[in-house]
Amino acid sequence: MHGETEHFTIVPFFEDLEAMEIAEMLEISKPVNVKAGDVIIEEGMPGDGLYIISQGKFAIVKGSGENETILARLSQLSFFGEMSLISAAACAATVRCEENGRLTKFPAAEFNERLEQNHLVAFKVVRSIARTLADRLTRAGARIAVGGE
Repeated sequence: MHGETEHFTIVPFFEDLEAMEIAEMLEISKPVNVKAGDVIIEEGMPGDGLYIISQGKFAIVKGSGENETILARLSQLSFFGEMSLISAAACAATVRCEENGRLTKFPAAEFNERLEQNHLVAFKVVRSIARTLADRLTRAGARIAVGGE
């Protein structure tokens, strides 16, 4: 197994994929080196792909200036931008690099070409996105229910 492929077998987002399928996804990937302060995704702008963090720390931010709220902090093996693989909607938050890092980007255009060509791996990734969104909705519903009591 190629070292890079092996690294991605432990990424939770790819847990349903075999090593050969991960290697197939990596064919469309691009490495991205980032520095502290770089904005990777900007709230309100169209998304351009899925990013998996190989190194560094990133903040998920809503709003700006005095109205800025940090929603989450992400590090190695975390991912963001997955919605852009299935929707052209504007990004709901900004992702900013807090510590120099390295990302692996899976561009939305190339991914959607694979969907159009009926690649099974692309459909497995869409299933993983759906599961991720369902988990987030469940957690959000639980927080709302607890907060409303």
